[in-house]
Amino acid sequence: MEEEKKIVKKKKNKYIIIVFLLALIIGGSCGLYYVDTFYGEGKINTIISSLQEKTQKNTDTAENPTEQATEKNSVTLSAGGTLFATKGKRFLMCTKDGVKYMNGMGDQKWNDTFTMAAPELIEEGGYYAVGDLAGKTAKVYNESGPVYTVQVTGNILYFALNRNGYLGIITKDKEVYSIMVYNNTGTQLIVRQEGETGVYPFSMDISDDNRIFAISYLDTTDVEPVGSINFFYVNESEGRNFSESMFASVIKTNELIPKIFYLDNGNLIVTSDKGLYGIGSDGKEKWNIELTNHISYIGVEKKKYVVVAYGSAISGKNSRKVGNVSWINGDGKEIADFQAKDGVTYLNCNQTGTIIGCSKTYYGLKIGGRAFWEYTATRDMTDVLLMENVNNVLFVSNDTAVILNMDRVSQDTAVKEEKQKTQSTEKVIQKQKDDEQQGEEQQEQKQEGEEQQENKQEENTENEQKDKNEQNNSQNEQNNTNGENNEAQQQNNQSQQNNNREKENQQGE
Repeated sequence: MEEEKKIVKKKKNKYIIIVFLLALIIGGSCGLYYVDTFYGEGKINTIISSLQEKTQKNTDTAENPTEQATEKNSVTLSAGGTLFATKGKRFLMCTKDGVKYMNGMGDQKWNDTFTMAAPELIEEGGYYAVGDLAGKTAKVYNESGPVYTVQVTGNILYFALNRNGYLGIITKDKEVYSIMVYNNTGTQLIVRQEGETGVYPFSMDISDDNRIFAISYLDTTDVEPVGSINFFYVNESEGRNFSESMFASVIKTNELIPKIFYLDNGNLIVTSDKGLYGIGSDGKEKWNIELTNHISYIGVEKKKYVVVAYGSAISGKNSRKVGNVSWINGDGKEIADFQAKDGVTYLNCNQTGTIIGCSKTYYGLKIGGRAFWEYTATRDMTDVLLMENVNNVLFVSNDTAVILNMDRVSQDTAVKEEKQKTQSTEKVIQKQKDDEQQGEEQQEQKQEGEEQQENKQEENTENEQKDKNEQNNSQNEQNNTNGENNEAQQQNNQSQQNNNREKENQQGE
């Protein structure tokens, strides 16, 4: 009994100690909160909140371990926004404070520091152009660093870059618009001014052969607005027979043309609120596509395909489903399409493929519209770009940029099936290529063997003929020798006969 009483007493003491400790902790916490709030400027509370955020972040990360940002695959971004352009494993970063070129995460190759208010970044070929929209500075870079800098008098409204480093700029100074073209050393080749009231240049581009630049305009001087594209020669020698070097113009009444760009086949792609057009190098329309939906986003993949994300339907048209994405080649033919689950809110194209975003859900598609992965981000993304292949992706948020391998990310079943199907098809195609190559190699070996056999036979025939000729020559020589001996013998016999006759005559006398 006494032992049982001791056990009960110990339990009571234990409970008392626990209750005391809890009271002490609660009271201490309240005291700390009070002191922190009124005397410590919220520092303790901030620390606690920070720890809670970290715990929550770690919990979220644990649910999606692929988003763990390490020094090897991520970089911390400064406030104010960062623009990216990828080139294989390398990428260029642009902020209001300048430009950095990275060989990879944590491996800076060079940087160029200067101040911009509203930076814009474009990439074409091996060149990058950075311009300060509403500012007066534009710079062109390659992977080695700065190539040239342009300072303008007006404010930059729009700029374009071709794959050879030629830069086109549209500026506005008061009510006068100026259009300038620079070569890849920064030398100004063309400058023209548009001072007509009610006529506004919207966009421009330069052909990749450096011969032509095109400008889209909106003319509001008539009853109905008129969209137009004017074509000019860059070289003075080609444009001398034309007024202000303009050799062609395409007019679209009651249409707005916000964007034009060249493809690698030389066709200029014209995007309006009514249709898509392909204009040849002669300035004549080659094809057109009437729009049945409003365009949400448009991009260029590998400079071969126009990628169009369709939004809401145009009234009275046999429209597509919202979220449909179409791939159109340089000849105006639709070669592929993809149906997203919702309306498209993001589109980015490059030499590797295309990224499509629907809110926080993103799709990675190979060139030509083949779906390879689907991924739902846990955070808001400002940019999502493909790296050296479709499975390596740069995800950019407000404070972090991280490269993820999408093979390790959960994917939608349909996308997985499509990827497996694509991979199986690629394996079949590769096997066919390997078989064809093996067959060609075997055929070549067979032909080489036959040729060697033929050469050997010809060589044997030549040797036999040579031996035969030598034998004939030897026989002829022998015959000639024998003939000479017979002739000499005949001469000796004749001489002997003559001597015998002379002796007989002498005896008769």
